[in-house]
Amino acid sequence: ERGPPVNGGAADGREVLLLLALGTGIGGSIMVGDRLVVGRSGYAAELGHVPVDFADPRVCLCGASGCVEQFASARGIAELAARTPPSPESRSRLAAMGSPEPYSARAIVAAAAEADPWATSLLGHAGTMLGRALVTLCVTLDPGTVIISGGFGNAAAPWLVPHAQAELERRWPYARERPLPPLRWDIIGPHAGATGAALLAMAEQDEGHR
Repeated sequence: ERGPPVNGGAADGREVLLLLALGTGIGGSIMVGDRLVVGRSGYAAELGHVPVDFADPRVCLCGASGCVEQFASARGIAELAARTPPSPESRSRLAAMGSPEPYSARAIVAAAAEADPWATSLLGHAGTMLGRALVTLCVTLDPGTVIISGGFGNAAAPWLVPHAQAELERRWPYARERPLPPLRWDIIGPHAGATGAALLAMAEQDEGHR
């Protein structure tokens, strides 16, 4: 089932809001109240590099290995597709859809929308790995809300989010005492960055006129 979409929103008081932006890679932000967490070196929200698979020998662009970005980003899902070739039936379906090899994240999402088993399996695995990252982040930060955003996140959310939610529930500690944070995705998708920049510019203009 689809999770509830959300337009965004600010955390109140000291509440933590966690956002993961799934695009070519994975970015994100951590808000505490109305303050953005930056960290001593400015790397506080490199959320795409939370390790989720300590056995994967592939080296991420960051120089480490096993990062969630290698599984649940547009680049990561395309790499997984290359490592896990489709069945002849799926290959024929992708060819009929005009999707040549190597398969892009866009092609995989489009095939999943046609209920292709290979594509839905890839996205399900990506969602599970995203869920593993969320367990680490949520246990550490205790957020009030988790938002999945970004172009790939928005497009693939119907397949990613249920598996991420299931993994989060499966690994959640103190489940009887500690409620799970709501896991949502934005409805703006690839336009979120431009929308945010416009709102920031408007806010700065208003501040300048005071």
